[in-house]
Amino acid sequence: MKNIRRLTALVLLAAFTIVAFAGCGAANDAVENPIICISMNYGDAAGDGTSSGTGTGTGTGTQTPTPTPTTPSASTPDASTPSASTPDASTPDASAPSADSGDQGSASTGAPSTPEEVVNYYKECYNKIATDASGATLTRTNNYNSPDILDIGTLSSVAGSLMGSFLKEETPNTALAPADVAPKGVTTCNLTPDMVAEATCTDNGDTYTVHIKLNCTQSAPDVNPKAGGGKAGTIVDVVNVSDITDAAGAIINFENVQNQYFDTELTATIEKSTGHITELKTISPTIMSFGKVAVKPLGIPSIENARIGLTYENDYSIAY
Repeated sequence: MKNIRRLTALVLLAAFTIVAFAGCGAANDAVENPIICISMNYGDAAGDGTSSGTGTGTGTGTQTPTPTPTTPSASTPDASTPSASTPDASTPDASAPSADSGDQGSASTGAPSTPEEVVNYYKECYNKIATDASGATLTRTNNYNSPDILDIGTLSSVAGSLMGSFLKEETPNTALAPADVAPKGVTTCNLTPDMVAEATCTDNGDTYTVHIKLNCTQSAPDVNPKAGGGKAGTIVDVVNVSDITDAAGAIINFENVQNQYFDTELTATIEKSTGHITELKTISPTIMSFGKVAVKPLGIPSIENARIGLTYENDYSIAY
């Protein structure tokens, strides 16, 4: 499996590694300070249909009386007089939908409109990736320092210089298995309407554009979600605490690591005729916080309450 995103503790780990090796090897003439680089596998308007119809029917007729007029029976309708129970073909029946009307409140007959309909429609289409897709491509990735938080004490200047080198926009065009489309390794979407702050579906003719934004916020984030779980983990790739601590190995010790996800969102382009998601864009801002970070070589000061703001953007195309 190819790596499709460079992530997270890169900046903090790199800064600490530089300091640690510089402190241990300052007396040497040419000491190369390695940098630990974590690579991980990861993965508006609602349609409005209105219609109106009017119809009028008038008819006149003359009839020459026969020598012996016959009075129509009350039980036998006169063919020249419309029956009250028989709709006039020229007048639309209010109980029958017009041929040009669209029920926009149902995903089966028109664009889903309510948040619940949009969420359920997206889930149905996402689940088809695992069963119907032949492959996928990570077409774009953009990792950057946002929100603008870089609270790591004396290492801020070192970490800041690394941001420009490793957190940047790329167009890798990396081939993926369908299961690697965000969230990686998840084949059944577990999103529910109560997790959503915004959910809209726009009708583009042959396609729908679905936009979903979760209700986790910076003041009430989704903390350490797992792939497929929590809130953010249901629609985007997430970083596990073990991804950070395992990469640090015996060099750096992290305590109380939290990945706080907020304002997580996606935009999907969906074929109306098939329900296939052909393009998917995910955005996942997070604040990574550490209660304490300590380098194990003696003489290296530890840092408490370190924080880094990071945002990850991934764009995918899916083939069927």
